[in-house]
Amino acid sequence: MSTRAALLLLFATGAIACSRVGLSYLDAEMDACWPHCPGGDIDAGFGTAGVFRLDVGGFDNVDWGAQGIDLQPDGRIVVAGVAGTSTNRDMLVMRLHEDGTLDSGFGANGLAVIDFGTPTDVAESVRVQSDGSLVVAGQSGVRTGVARLLTNGLLDPSFAATGYRSLALTADSELVNGQVTLANGDLRLCGQGLVTSGSPTLVDMLVYGLHGDGTLDSAFPSTAPGGLAAIDFFASDEFASCDVIDASGRLIVAGATWHDVTGFDFALARLLPDGTYDPTFTDGAGLPGRVVTDFSGTDDGTAQCATPGDNSLVCAGSTGDATGSRFGVVRYLATGALDPAFGTNGKVTIDMGDGAEVRAVVVLGDGRLVVGGFATSTRGDRDLALAVCDADGTLASGFGEGGRWFFDVGAAQRDDAIHALRVDARGRLVIYGDTSSAPGNNDIVVMRVSL
Repeated sequence: MSTRAALLLLFATGAIACSRVGLSYLDAEMDACWPHCPGGDIDAGFGTAGVFRLDVGGFDNVDWGAQGIDLQPDGRIVVAGVAGTSTNRDMLVMRLHEDGTLDSGFGANGLAVIDFGTPTDVAESVRVQSDGSLVVAGQSGVRTGVARLLTNGLLDPSFAATGYRSLALTADSELVNGQVTLANGDLRLCGQGLVTSGSPTLVDMLVYGLHGDGTLDSAFPSTAPGGLAAIDFFASDEFASCDVIDASGRLIVAGATWHDVTGFDFALARLLPDGTYDPTFTDGAGLPGRVVTDFSGTDDGTAQCATPGDNSLVCAGSTGDATGSRFGVVRYLATGALDPAFGTNGKVTIDMGDGAEVRAVVVLGDGRLVVGGFATSTRGDRDLALAVCDADGTLASGFGEGGRWFFDVGAAQRDDAIHALRVDARGRLVIYGDTSSAPGNNDIVVMRVSL
């Protein structure tokens, strides 16, 4: 896999400040700060002065495509990442109290480490199960790794006999980014992997089907039973960044596909519960169960998707042109057609300044969309970035400055990024991201802001 493709798809300290976006990023002035924003207020009672920040092992603790956060019903926050050194990395899971302090009743002083026995074990996602256990998925060497932890942070021996297992049903080099739990407790893990080796290689979207006990769902997909569904669009490379279940129980897998000489495009597939393509989901281009959307004739890709609850679908990712990358958001009808009531023909491009990329999106109960990622400041480093849109795709004036919000976690010339977003039971936005404390050493960051 090329670096270009991987980067596209695997889409505390410091002063607390709410940067006035219109000045700091889109015009010449920098770092004009307001103590409060109309929506976007940082919760100063969370963590240390509004930020929970943790460095484990002096090496990168958050992978590029990580989506490792979930919320428990009692308000506690579960976060996944990486612990270790440059030569030996293990999956890391931590649990925070609602106030942003480590929960000493979980693992060892709030931290649990999972070692699959390879030099590269990386947690990309974590999900809270109905019984309070945690499913963690990501990378184990060049294969997929999945584990389940008990509520106290110990491995669950009823899952795959040891609490964890590796999966290896492709030719080579897998990476799982997303996961969902079905109503019956079964799991669906999505990502990408080499489905052919040698030359030329071919990378497809992958969906692993597992039962709740960690065994493969041998009946999935029904057309080629064995526990692994491969999704191809144009006999070219595809990458999956996330999966969600819609209101009708269908699985949506989103990412990007190499379509033509213009590069990658937004790519979505909708699967029926048996793992086959849903023929009612199409863009009319002759690919039943699959939809492709091009923004600007250059590289585009979905980083995250969300379902408002009516079988429509919102996807957010990065798009750009010769001047730089932008936030891109698309809304699809249940049929797979672009929603004409959203933006321009179903698409919205949000200018966050040059060099902005999307990693996350959530849909609020009032129909607004929150998109998160990073933006490049006029200093040249990357800062946390949020944009909030109304249901029609226009920027929401009641959040930040004109719907945009930026935050510099630490010292200037260090890069920050949002990786995932959640909305808690009190309607507050919980942010999971990273900040670099030194080259090759990013730290986990968790924050909470008002909506």
